[in-house]
Formats: sequence, C-alpha cells, structure tokens
Amino acid sequence: MNGTSSTRKSQSKAAAPAAPQNTAPQNTAPAPAPAPAPIPAPAPVTPPPAPKVRGAVQNNMSTFSKLTPDQQADMIEKNLRTPLPIHMNSQSSLQHVLYGAGLTSAPDVVDDATFRRTAGSTIYRTVNNVYDGGLDLGFSAPDIAQQTMKSGQLRLPHGNTAVYGEGIYFAKSRSSSTVYGNVTGNISKTCVIESKFKPTAKIMSYNSARTGAQAEMRKGSKLGKALKKCSDPFSVYALSKGYQAMDNGMGYLIVMDRSCLVMNSKVTPK
Repeated sequence: MNGTSSTRKSQSKAAAPAAPQNTAPQNTAPAPAPAPAPIPAPAPVTPPPAPKVRGAVQNNMSTFSKLTPDQQADMIEKNLRTPLPIHMNSQSSLQHVLYGAGLTSAPDVVDDATFRRTAGSTIYRTVNNVYDGGLDLGFSAPDIAQQTMKSGQLRLPHGNTAVYGEGIYFAKSRSSSTVYGNVTGNISKTCVIESKFKPTAKIMSYNSARTGAQAEMRKGSKLGKALKKCSDPFSVYALSKGYQAMDNGMGYLIVMDRSCLVMNSKVTPK
C-alpha cells in the first residue's frame, strides 16, 4: 500500500502542469479592400470640320482666276457635281461653279442719295415674280430684288434666258430693261434694280469670252474639256480669266460676280 502511494506521488511530481493556452481573441477584421482602378480619361472629341463658308463672307474670285488652267478645270468638274439648294438653278453650270467654289460675294448696297452721288453710269435690272409649279416654289419681284442685293448666295434665273451667257442681265438704259417686265392688267409684277459698276470692275466683251472659250475647247486642254461640260462655257471661261461681267456690245451686260457692283437699296416698280 505504501509502495503504491509512493508511486502515485512520484508520478504526480513528474507530470508538470500544461502551460496555459493563449485565449486572447484573434484579430478577425477583414483585409482592406484594394484601391479602385483609376477611371480612364475620356477620349478627346474631335470637333466636326467647320462648314465651308460661301457667299458674301467668302469670295474666292481672285483666287480662282490665279489657279492654273488644270486646277481651274478640276474645280469646275467638281462643282458641276455639287448639289444645289432647291431654289437655285440646277441647270446652270455657272450656278454650280459660283455656289460650289464660294464665288458669290454680295454687292455694295447704298441708300438712294448715296447712289446718286456715286460715280459711273447707271445700269438696270428688271425682275419679275416667279413661280415653279413643279417645285411649288415662288418669289415675288421684291423678294428677288432683295436676294440679288443681299442674299449670301446669288440665285440665277431659271429657264432658257442665257442668250449671251449665264449670269444676271443688266441693260444700259431703263427702257431696254423694263421691256422684259411682266404686267398683267393693272397689276405690276415687276421691279427694277439700279446699279453701277465699281471703278475696279473687270468686264470682258462677250465676243472675246466666246472666242477664248471656243479656242480652249478646240485645243482639247483639260480646261477645254471641262468647259465642254458646261451649259454655258463662255461665262465660266470669263471667270477663269478673272473677269466679273461680260458686255454683249448691244446695250446689255451679263454679271457673274455681283461684288463688282454698287446697288441702290431703293427698288422701284416698273
């Protein structure tokens, strides 16, 4: 009995108590979230090209005449394919060239007193009411007069009126102009625009324009081939040589570039 007790005491002394476990709470906080990826900068926006300015703001008449004949031919060919606004004369090659190349600067428009003091001979353009049933489009004579003087685009007359080349026709006498007026009964559908050429105006004789254009076309040059495609090669040829108007030698003038004119803002009935 004593032996057993002694053995138990020795075993009790031999077995050291176990080390206490660390019962401190563990750090269970979640790991920080990764930083968000940087937002890429938006791609730069390229603005659309500025629209081509035509009419009174941009006049390339002198630039056009300074191009080489081959460059002029390229411009004519391109502009003959240029679509026109509905109110313009799509049958006119000059209309296409003027519109497509921006060769339609407006004239100087002055009041009646200033016009009377302006040097030079008065020339006259008579305009009539027009209506196109196919397009259901019409303009009164005063509307057309205002378009001729102030519009950003020069609108050429519709119909087969280009006996001496395409352009806007003026007469050297009032009576020679008003004979083309349209009066029905007591109702006038006509008004007259008075104008004068500026001292710097460049005027070519119609005969010279015709002879020059025909010679160019006979040569078979690139410009001549382009002129052959025009409904009126004579006015376009004159433009290519830097001229703004043609004189038919019989009392009438054909103006292609109205910026060579001073116009009276007072439009009178026939």
